[in-house]
Amino acid sequence: MKLAQHVAASLPLGLAVRLATGSTGYALASVLASIFIDLDHIPDYLIAKHGWHGLGDFFATCDRADINKVHLALHAWEWPILICGGWLAGLVSPWLAAIGFGFAYHLAFDQAFNRLTLPGFYWIAYRAGKGFASERLLCLETLAVVRQKTGPAPPNG
Repeated sequence: MKLAQHVAASLPLGLAVRLATGSTGYALASVLASIFIDLDHIPDYLIAKHGWHGLGDFFATCDRADINKVHLALHAWEWPILICGGWLAGLVSPWLAAIGFGFAYHLAFDQAFNRLTLPGFYWIAYRAGKGFASERLLCLETLAVVRQKTGPAPPNG
């Protein structure tokens, strides 16, 4: 999903949080968390490519899922459950809860529309159990179709 699509997809979340809380700040925190959760793709890219090879290579690599190990530290249902559960128990601030709701919103969209991932992918414990190995976490048939459509992998460097 492109940045503009992430922003557009997050606007209903922001509106719902604003209406529920009356806080523009909480709404903005939710929207930004829903968008910037994707920054956790960067460490996986850096590890896979042994450094930074440019923004174009980063997006091409991610689009093709040319990453051997998929850690995605923030793409995990464990975080919003802990954060939002902590908020319900009075242990977490509303600001952190807004971030947790943003994470949950993003994960729900990813889980519903990402055809590359196998069931369980959005649980870090599941990924850890599979050794974070992409060939054990991704639908290889769908991945082959994606790679056929996108052409050969970009050269490093």
